[in-house]
Amino acid sequence: MTQIGRNALCPCGSGHKYKQCCLAKDEAQRQPHTGEDALLILMPTRGSVSVETLLSIEHNMGDIKHAVLRVARKPVAEARNMLARRALEVIKEKPFPFTPRETFILWLDDDCWLPPGLVPTMVNAMRDLPNLDALFGWFCTRLPYAKPVAYRRLDDSESFPKVGIDCKNGDVVAIEAAGFHCVLMRPRLLQRIGPDPFTPLAEYTEGEDFAFCRRAKTIGATMAVGTALTSVHVDPRDGSAYIVGMPAGVFDGNSVRSIGTEHLSASGIIKSGEIRGYGLD
Repeated sequence: MTQIGRNALCPCGSGHKYKQCCLAKDEAQRQPHTGEDALLILMPTRGSVSVETLLSIEHNMGDIKHAVLRVARKPVAEARNMLARRALEVIKEKPFPFTPRETFILWLDDDCWLPPGLVPTMVNAMRDLPNLDALFGWFCTRLPYAKPVAYRRLDDSESFPKVGIDCKNGDVVAIEAAGFHCVLMRPRLLQRIGPDPFTPLAEYTEGEDFAFCRRAKTIGATMAVGTALTSVHVDPRDGSAYIVGMPAGVFDGNSVRSIGTEHLSASGIIKSGEIRGYGLD
């Protein structure tokens, strides 16, 4: 095997010197590992993380060892850029008391609930697809019957995967853009894109997450969404739960349940008079 010089350009294509990029990762892979993967959770927050999000991180991660990095009360693009820089620094510092087989990054919004088994399934999918740079969870906005925020073509909001029409439930579908509600990625993607990957692009009005996806597309990154990898959008004010294509549900501790139609408006939103009975007191 050819030995790569410390000061040579990194073969991953990031443009950085090998010692500043993949050297630490490669050295770690050459060391005996435990056969376990590790997870670095990155969470920009407005300052208040929903109770449901905290419960899911505490109870629904399976056996995957994880650490959480947060940036609070910063503009979202600035917060994400800070987290991206810090994540690469932390990974080089070897934050876990063992040598992981692979360390993944999980971007998580502060109002996202992860069902039991979701994250281990995402990690297993990434291991089965070693060329995949980022795997997006299946989610929607805080609206009943909402469409998924994931698009096969970046500039076409109707190009989302349509389960039962152009794909099956459970398919992993190649996409060009999606929202960053729940995203599992390999650190190499941040390394390849370079500094401040979430800074909005002046020629577009879209947010920081789509700016990231545009940059990822430019460098030829491979991104996909899992149509069965459902994460839930929480309304932290009342505990309402929103799932792709479904009416509003409610949280019952660390789980989601549906409610009877008599409690819903015609649009699928929980009636205002019912919210206290189903939300957080």
